[in-house]
Amino acid sequence: MIELKNGRIAAGERVVIGDLSFVAPAGKVTCLVGPRGCGKTLLVRSLLGLWPLEKGFATLQGEPVTRLSAPWLRRLMVYVPQELPDSLTDALDALDEGLATGRRAVVADDPFVAMSEERALLLANRLQALAGEGRAVVVACSEADVSHFDPTVTLVCQIENPSIRQS
Repeated sequence: MIELKNGRIAAGERVVIGDLSFVAPAGKVTCLVGPRGCGKTLLVRSLLGLWPLEKGFATLQGEPVTRLSAPWLRRLMVYVPQELPDSLTDALDALDEGLATGRRAVVADDPFVAMSEERALLLANRLQALAGEGRAVVVACSEADVSHFDPTVTLVCQIENPSIRQS
């Protein structure tokens, strides 16, 4: 399970995300949805301990994500970044590489960018299967990308900059 409680994220003086709370339970795909520039990437980085929360806290399997704990906790997660190293073809390759290490949660930042529809469907199916195995899966994506997932196993947290509502 990945949780954010009363999270506020700022970039400089600007509050990008304010007072967002959600739980991404094991067994579900949780989509963090919003338009480009609304703060999805900063939110993902905050869940990984790579960007500070101005307020609130994040946890992974009940353990607080802090600057000190983040390196250890990241070993429990597969992180699929928006920008991949040249050695990887796309997000599906990044996911496979991370899973080879036996990690328990998946956090993906806009993984469908520049993917063919066929590869995008393969990725969505793989992420749903991982959730079905009991992993927490968090995917930051666009509204259109949510359609790749089965709605019966998907939770959607809508991000509207600067205010947030959960649906």
